[in-house]
Amino acid sequence: KTSSLAEEWFRSGDSMLERHMASLRKAVPELQGEVYSDYLRVRSRSATNVLRATANSHPTLWERSVQANGTVVNYSCRDWADLARSGVLGVTRPDSGALIPNALNVVLISVLEAHERGVSEVYHLSGPDMVRYVGLLKDKFDELYTAVRSALPTWKLPETLTFNLVPAADFRLVVLKGREAALNELVETHLSLQRDNVQHGKRIQEAGDDRYKVIGEVNKLRKAEGDRLRAALANCPEVFYRIESANAPSQYDVLDAGGVHVHPWALEAPMCEISKVVRTFERHVPNK
Repeated sequence: KTSSLAEEWFRSGDSMLERHMASLRKAVPELQGEVYSDYLRVRSRSATNVLRATANSHPTLWERSVQANGTVVNYSCRDWADLARSGVLGVTRPDSGALIPNALNVVLISVLEAHERGVSEVYHLSGPDMVRYVGLLKDKFDELYTAVRSALPTWKLPETLTFNLVPAADFRLVVLKGREAALNELVETHLSLQRDNVQHGKRIQEAGDDRYKVIGEVNKLRKAEGDRLRAALANCPEVFYRIESANAPSQYDVLDAGGVHVHPWALEAPMCEISKVVRTFERHVPNK
């Protein structure tokens, strides 16, 4: 449902961007962040230096441009001179210009972070898709970074810049206030089944001549445990929201509910373990 706060935050004549960020900061008071267009605008001079270096070495990466009326069209350039005349959306022009290619966007923000903070390792959050295809871009990342480092020796960029991608789309063990019991039941059921599965394995190993009988008993237990998990999943469907369906909780829902609840296990567990749990849930979700 639409949050009851929508009218409070968006009124005729307001800037969508400013109101969006204002509501986000109220919902998450500790937030230190900004939209990418603001991030680049503040760093336009440094961003231009990076784009100049890569446009001269990899001009064929630039394939799309946005016109003043918002239409996206095919685009090509031969070097930075061409690109400078066309303009780069969000860097040299606010409302039109060439669109920064995806692979270059990753290198651009990583290089800017390394340059500003003097680090050799950066972290980025991935949605549901990037974590699946980012490995295919590794060679292109290496080429672009080498070109930037060669063109900007005074920046003293590290010889190797390590790029860490965190699969943030799996941060799903969180619900709005008021739904704590459903999430707690789901996670506790899963953790209990994990412990039971270890015991089942030990029983089978120690069964001796009764091995096949014990396997049959364990299979029945595992079926019953799977039913328990599916029931808990059916009672907590919100962990399976899909961003692209536009029904995911937003900061307005958080403001309505008065906050969120994260299961304590999810605050301590490594991201790889959380991802495994989410994959397990996906295999057992009812009616999938």
